[in-house]
Amino acid sequence: MTLPSAAEISALQSRHDELTVKVSKLEQRGGRIDLRQCGAALRLCVQVDLKAPKYGDKADYYVLEGY
Repeated sequence: MTLPSAAEISALQSRHDELTVKVSKLEQRGGRIDLRQCGAALRLCVQVDLKAPKYGDKADYYVLEGY
């Protein structure tokens, strides 16, 4: 078994840090949305925050759970 070199470890640490930032940005932009297929027709549905205010002219826009 061989161990990674110092340069390889450094490159992997840098990549890890880069991916951590990207995951954080994704979570902020909707990465925690709970999408599912619902009902017999398997329609796309999402969990919303029922305590949050509604938005839009028809009050038909909801805040997603966790945002």
